[in-house]
Amino acid sequence: MLFGSFYDFNHAYAQELSDDLIAYLTYPKNRDLGVVKYQPKSRHRDTLDLSPHPT
Repeated sequence: MLFGSFYDFNHAYAQELSDDLIAYLTYPKNRDLGVVKYQPKSRHRDTLDLSPHPT
């Protein structure tokens, strides 16, 4: 997977579309390369009230 990304970057570099590897791999349109894993935003959950008489 990583070497395939280098291959894709090499073609982009040859066509003068990109000159920075890190910027190329982290660009949102290149997420399908699968090199950089984005962490989803965590959902905030309300805490469960276990008191005997919740109000």
